[in-house]
Amino acid sequence: MRDGVLSDDRHIICKLLLDQFSSVFSTPDPNRVVSDPDIFFSLDGTVSLTGVQLTTISITEATITDAIREISISSAPGPDGLQASLFKNCAQELVTPLKIFFNKSFYSGSIPNVLKRAAIVPIFKSGDKTLPSNYRPISLTPILMKIMERIIRKQIVQFLTENSIYNTTQHGFREGRSCLSALLSVYDDILLSLADGSSCVDMIYLDFAKAFDKVDHGILLHKLRDIGITGRLGVWFYHFLSDRSQFVRVAGGTSTDGPVISGVPQGTVLGPLLFTILMLNIDSGVRDSRIISFADDTRLYSNITCIEQCDFLQTDLNTVYEWATVNNMMFNSNKFNYMSFHVASTVLSSNAYTDPDMNLIDQTDHIKDLGITMSYNCDFEQHILSLCKRCSNLSGWILRTFVSRDSDTMLILFKSLVLSRLEYGSQLWSPYKIKHITAVEKIQRSFTKHISGMRDLSYAERLCALRLYSLQRRRERYIIIYVWKILESMVPNLSKPIEYYTSDRRGRLCIVSHTCIGHLGTLLYNSFRFRAIRLLNSMPMSIRNLTCCSVISFKSKLDLYLSNICDNPCIPNIDNSLENVFHTNF
Repeated sequence: MRDGVLSDDRHIICKLLLDQFSSVFSTPDPNRVVSDPDIFFSLDGTVSLTGVQLTTISITEATITDAIREISISSAPGPDGLQASLFKNCAQELVTPLKIFFNKSFYSGSIPNVLKRAAIVPIFKSGDKTLPSNYRPISLTPILMKIMERIIRKQIVQFLTENSIYNTTQHGFREGRSCLSALLSVYDDILLSLADGSSCVDMIYLDFAKAFDKVDHGILLHKLRDIGITGRLGVWFYHFLSDRSQFVRVAGGTSTDGPVISGVPQGTVLGPLLFTILMLNIDSGVRDSRIISFADDTRLYSNITCIEQCDFLQTDLNTVYEWATVNNMMFNSNKFNYMSFHVASTVLSSNAYTDPDMNLIDQTDHIKDLGITMSYNCDFEQHILSLCKRCSNLSGWILRTFVSRDSDTMLILFKSLVLSRLEYGSQLWSPYKIKHITAVEKIQRSFTKHISGMRDLSYAERLCALRLYSLQRRRERYIIIYVWKILESMVPNLSKPIEYYTSDRRGRLCIVSHTCIGHLGTLLYNSFRFRAIRLLNSMPMSIRNLTCCSVISFKSKLDLYLSNICDNPCIPNIDNSLENVFHTNF
């Protein structure tokens, strides 16, 4: 780089980027380095903190076939250039030699270095394109190794689940858990805390600096042993993490290989699982507050009923800071935020929470949390308004950019670019005010009018012709599906569980556990908990009683029922909600 101008020599560019991506690695803690894995993971004298152990993995032709089936045909190849299609199309011929190779690798603990080599493709984020720090590394690893990793991951996940080792506050990289489950849990907890008499709920949003790249391999190996992963499996993980390398590839140019000295291996199947294992005990020592995490996005919050509880929250914050120090992790204090959730005019709170450097954490009234704008007053008006503006602009861009008005083309574009945004997290923020319902619905109403043959039809007629639900009906459908999943234990329940009872006459009905009074009562009444209860209870018994069936089967039967229910959102100032269509059991 000379005078701010990046050289056009591709090899120099690759070297600069490799140096940038390598600079984020942490220095290993010398006291936690594992030098002899055979002794470290030996079954003699090894005591698991969980009381259980997993020492070996079953690698059979059946597990290999299943792993190959799960590989996406569009998966990018690693540095070896072997395509996913090769393994999928030749699975029957490859399964036997792969079984021999994987078992040899596992029992010897040996992994060829070529299978631990990653190709880094830099993706520009924003800002100055000449700054290497403005690029995000995308790591491509060999598909052959990913097949073996899938086999190992599946059996470790089963081990963690059956022995209740997972941290229940972690919602990332776990089946049935998602950004939505994390946000629903937090928001429901906030509202119920305020309803139970808390003046406010203070929440600190923490931010780790390059969390996935700074994982100390020695500390991670200690945690694997602590949860019971020992024997040959522990030794294999040691070799899986050791001697890894990466190189940068840009427009045909490549860098030399650089060592990977820390971090969970990016681009691997096991990487996310290993990170959740590192984070298993982040709440250890936290006494008066609660933690909710999605991967490394962590929130620490507490009910505030007296000023002393602000001090308790700070004490718990300091405990988390100490956890990060012990685990050789770093926080990015500049991105910390503090928000005090409340609905009353007088709030008992503190504006003196400090970061690890003893600087005050900035307070905010609105923050984007996992893609949803959360507000201090517990409503979602700010999110709905910004979402409507964004999606209206996208709709306009589609109509300006594409000449075709064919229904198939237009619907594909709308569903992929606009509808996906309109429905993300809608179970949480689903509007209840007519003005917000109308504003969101207007986006689909206006777009469908431009589809060929639809201009002279009413909105309800267009929905019927295009075989679409109104956006309000779609949101309610998602809520019904999600609460059914909760009752079927497919997704985590809320912090205070939604419960149900079953009678011979009325079937399965959800139980109402709180009253809804005043402004807070309005928020509660229209929150996911209470809306989900009302919507599911309004369904016929044949829908409510469906159990032990697949999600696809439940959706199919629900859609068959909803197809016979009037969906006419074009009547001004009339709520098209299913709650108003039927007499509910709420």
